[in-house]
Amino acid sequence: MNGKRIISIFSSYLLFLVFALKLQAQVLPPMQPEQDACGALTLCNNEFFTPFSYTGPGSNAFEVDNNGGFNQRLENNSVWFRLKVATAGNIVFTITPVNPLEDYDFTVVNATGLKCPYSTSKLADAIIRFNGNCNGNCSEAPIYPEGKIGLNYVSTDLTTEEGINGKPFLKFIEAKAGDEYLVLVDNFSGSPAGFSLSFSGSTATFEQPESGVDNVTPICAAGDDYFTTMQVKLKSPVLCSSLASDGSDFTLGQMNPAIIKASGVNCNTGSNAYTHELLLTLGGQLVLGKAYTLNIKTGTDGNSLLDLCGNSNGFATGKDFTVKLPYQINISKDTVVCTGGSVQLNGVLQGEGNVRVRWQPNTYLNNNTIANPLVTPLEDIEYVVTLAPSGLPTVCQTKETVKVKVLKGFDIKTQDTVLCKPGPVLISLDGNAEFKYKWAPTLYLDGTSGMKNTTTPLADISYTITASYPGCKDSSQTINLSLVKWPELLNNDTVVCVGAPVNMRIAGGAGFTHSWTPATYLDNPLLLMPVARPLQSTGYRFTASQAGCKDSVQTVTIKVEEPAKVALGELKLCSGDAITLKPVVSPDSYSKYRYKWLPEGVFSRNDIKNPVFRPTKDTTVTLEVSTEAGCLSAITARATLLPLPVPDAGADIESSGTAPVRLNGRVDNITESFSWAASPFLSDRLILDPVVSGEGIFNFVLLAESKDGCKATDTVNVRIIKALQIPNAFSPNGDGINDTWIITGLGIYPLAEITIVNRWGQTVYTSKNNYRPWTGIHNGQLLPAGTYYYLIKTGNEKSEVISGSITLVR
Repeated sequence: MNGKRIISIFSSYLLFLVFALKLQAQVLPPMQPEQDACGALTLCNNEFFTPFSYTGPGSNAFEVDNNGGFNQRLENNSVWFRLKVATAGNIVFTITPVNPLEDYDFTVVNATGLKCPYSTSKLADAIIRFNGNCNGNCSEAPIYPEGKIGLNYVSTDLTTEEGINGKPFLKFIEAKAGDEYLVLVDNFSGSPAGFSLSFSGSTATFEQPESGVDNVTPICAAGDDYFTTMQVKLKSPVLCSSLASDGSDFTLGQMNPAIIKASGVNCNTGSNAYTHELLLTLGGQLVLGKAYTLNIKTGTDGNSLLDLCGNSNGFATGKDFTVKLPYQINISKDTVVCTGGSVQLNGVLQGEGNVRVRWQPNTYLNNNTIANPLVTPLEDIEYVVTLAPSGLPTVCQTKETVKVKVLKGFDIKTQDTVLCKPGPVLISLDGNAEFKYKWAPTLYLDGTSGMKNTTTPLADISYTITASYPGCKDSSQTINLSLVKWPELLNNDTVVCVGAPVNMRIAGGAGFTHSWTPATYLDNPLLLMPVARPLQSTGYRFTASQAGCKDSVQTVTIKVEEPAKVALGELKLCSGDAITLKPVVSPDSYSKYRYKWLPEGVFSRNDIKNPVFRPTKDTTVTLEVSTEAGCLSAITARATLLPLPVPDAGADIESSGTAPVRLNGRVDNITESFSWAASPFLSDRLILDPVVSGEGIFNFVLLAESKDGCKATDTVNVRIIKALQIPNAFSPNGDGINDTWIITGLGIYPLAEITIVNRWGQTVYTSKNNYRPWTGIHNGQLLPAGTYYYLIKTGNEKSEVISGSITLVR
């Protein structure tokens, strides 16, 4: 570590280093993937051991260098490890050098949220632990004899000083699930001896490494052995000792070349030696462009490939690959350029070694031997670029093609169009799809961009299409669409009366010829707008013609109606009567007649066919019947009122019932017949003076009918009333004699009200409109013997009141 040791200690270290190199001359080759943070190793079972030291700082010696600070000194013969926390807990570890006198240092970076490729400044800013102490070789007598360093539960320091005052252990890390950490182990001593790394004692657990094949690259070598060797790169290292040298760990399947030899790149001796890369030798050649699958199996050594954890699970799935040439060029397959403009063919070479580049043809190119020449074409052109790797046969060459299209504007393929009638028109463009096309106006269009749109114009219209491309001058084209101006028949289907005139009406149109069919009932069929006077229903056809278009045909139907035939009949009715009028209207199958009765005021409704007619005098009646078209029919009739007979049932009679009662009816001279309404109390219904039997209140009706059938009635009221018989005592003792107080003759007073009170004026019995005999009981209790008082309101028209006393005997 430059500047971190005192000179005397550093001199002693150099003497020791020379001695150590004589003892162990073997070290790991430089530039291993895990010597950079992006290739960091994932630990197996929290342990790692290598007997040999790493060589050099990797491809990026300053990954934790913060603006050129002293952290660059941490990457000396270094290796990176990655930890992804599976379950939360504490992290501790111990680094133990194989030679306890060697000086190992470490740095811990919190890489949570950081992605490869890592930013140097972000890695430096994320350092959370740093140990640069002298460790085991600060002097001839080691300060820490075992040379161990790391994190533990005792220390509280997050970093330590350089040199002899530094502490070997720092504070543990409290980790959450999902956290990621990078651990950089640095061999400052530079000796060939390795180290062990143990996370024993950590309560956090870590995700295990992903094993398997990352990619397979067939090698197109010089001579006749091209595509007989494959380079296999692994997702994580495998133990060199698990690789069968005869290639029996691998197969490409039946009918494919056999794998006859396998070796690990940079494999060192020893049980813990590992490699990231394999070379496989085939017994035949692979076919360019063909797809293969590399499968891994148990070889003649009795095992499959094993990762540093001793697992073979990650190699159970085969790896697909396609045989490709060693050099590739990434270029935009097709590109465009404005007329008179230039564009660069941005080719990017991919591959290792020297290669010769040639573009053909070299027309319009500024240089046809570089990967990204500039082209200034005058027309569309196709280029082929050939990549020829140095020292390899022709079969290892790559050829790619790119087209350069010159944007020269566009044309409208659809011609200006005259439409006979509104309908869809497809407008197509002939030009470069790379243009952005704008259509204006957008009226009637189903789209507003692109090289193809459909319009259904309802009026003459012109569309302007503009093509735009960044850096190019806009270009525009116009297309005109117009519609034939057809005339319009304005008449709708109609209904008219026989012979009524109908003016045919035509609007608009120009440059057409016409005809009317049939010509029947038209005043002049040659006119554009003739007058029709049809005597029967007729359908007319108006035909307009223009050259190049299908005739325009429009029709109108004129339905002819005749006035209805109406019959009303004779109207005679008795005075005061009403009748429902029933005119006969034909044809009766027509359902749209309109009716009007006159005069107003004598009909229940004057706008229906069958109103109720109630005249008060002789009246002239008119019925108007019109069809939907207004065809009118009218009929008039005289309504005569017939006189009514005048019966007289006589004056009202009131009798006490002691002598017979006889009615005294009379009729006038127009009465044809008479009778009394049926009644069991009359001696004879067919005489004017029958005798009344019985007693009570009666209403007798005398009916009279004239010879015209007119009827009239008159009523006489008869009252035959005998005196009430009111007992003055009764004995409700249950012996069956006078057990109830019964008033005889009360039936003729259906509205009678009876009230009985005791001598204190308390009501003990009431009856209203439904008389029932009194039993001497009140509220379910037997009333005591004594004198009670009654009050009877007869409810007749004289409002008679009868009162008295009752003796209740027990």
